[in-house]
Amino acid sequence: MDELSSRIAAYLEAKMQVASNVEVSGVSRIHGGASRETYRFHAAWD
Repeated sequence: MDELSSRIAAYLEAKMQVASNVEVSGVSRIHGGASRETYRFHAAWD
């Protein structure tokens, strides 16, 4: 999940231009749902 955390952090930094030093942790998959690719995570930034 480390690669996914890095990709999510890069996406958030690109979308939230005022955010810096984005850190993503606790990435885990939520089972169920139509896409079966739903995740939850904790994000923090400056």
